[in-house]
Parts: sequence; C-alpha cells; structure tokens
Amino acid sequence: MILSVVSILVGVLIITVSKLVEAFTVKLGFAAYQAAAAGSYTPDNYALDLSLNYWLGALCIIVGAIFALLDPIKSYMNKIKAMNREFDQQNKDV
Repeated sequence: MILSVVSILVGVLIITVSKLVEAFTVKLGFAAYQAAAAGSYTPDNYALDLSLNYWLGALCIIVGAIFALLDPIKSYMNKIKAMNREFDQQNKDV
C-alpha cells in the first residue's frame, strides 16, 4: 500500500515538474530574446516536447492506483480463505 501511494506521488511530481519546466522555458526564452535583442521572438522556438514525461507520470499514477485497489481485494480474499478453512475443520466429520 505504501509503495502504491509513493508511485502515485512520483507520478504527480513528474507531471508537475514537467508543466513547470514547460511554462518557464517559454518565459526564459522571451527573457533571453529581450536581452539579446536580435531576431524575432516566437514561443514555438522555445516549446519543449515533454510528452514522454507526461506518459511516464500517468503510468506511475495508474500503476499506483491499481496496486492500491488490489491490496484490499487481496486481504478480503485471504479472509475468505481463512473462513473456508475454519468451516472445513468444523464440518470435517459431517
């Protein structure tokens, strides 16, 4: 359960940092253009393709959510198995 929460947090952190880097790169490009005062500024020149980061973050979130959901199901199944063993022991002679 702890590792699934950590995986979800890592995914959120990856996506958040990627968004921040993407936003600040365009702003830093504009500041560099203003300092150099050469050529023409277009934000497309400073746009980054961080789609792999977004996919990796989403994958971490999805895997963490799946494992977080499987943990209660696994414990419930173990309780059912224990109850079946107890029932079999009680009704062995019948």
